[in-house]
Amino acid sequence: MNELTKERKRVAYKPALLVGRQFVELGDTQFICADSEGTEKWRLATADIDRLAFIENRIRGVKMSRLDLLTKDRAARRSLICNSTATDPESDLDYLAFRDAVAAVLDRLAATRPDIPVTIGEYGRARLSMFLVGAVAALFALGMAIAAVASGRGDRLAGEGLVPVAALLLFGLYFAWSYAPWRRGLRVPVKLFAKIFSELNGDKAPDNS
Repeated sequence: MNELTKERKRVAYKPALLVGRQFVELGDTQFICADSEGTEKWRLATADIDRLAFIENRIRGVKMSRLDLLTKDRAARRSLICNSTATDPESDLDYLAFRDAVAAVLDRLAATRPDIPVTIGEYGRARLSMFLVGAVAALFALGMAIAAVASGRGDRLAGEGLVPVAALLLFGLYFAWSYAPWRRGLRVPVKLFAKIFSELNGDKAPDNS
């Protein structure tokens, strides 16, 4: 890790396999993200941050992780993102560096603005979209079952067609329940989330420059 000063820290990692390396510079009063050529992608003052959200999902072998930093007026959202295709993300140096960057962001905010809320899991429109995906899948599975019975092919549904229809139904119900918009996502203050995240992160972060 390249520590610029005691107050500033810089972390480098690749957000995804086919994406160039980026640098995240963290200070007590602002965070800066730049591309591999040093061109600034975004800059955000810590005083402008109103809330955070941390999201991790695994879809088709890809672990998708994201820390969103949202401003008071909600006019801007800045994110640290990492998509790891490694079978074991804990062995992916870029994923570990990403987690190191997230830990540094959380530690700085916990020290200066400890009561900022952190939402764990998807929220807003993304949460609604995931709910709709689950609801549509569940309704489609039920529709297939009803159509099979109505057409007199219920015996096929009870045989070879049972497993895929049941799997689709369970998938849909799981997503619809997990991302139901009326269920408020878990929220904790950043001072608590930073402590939990640090303990989970342990000493896995690599040294990078």
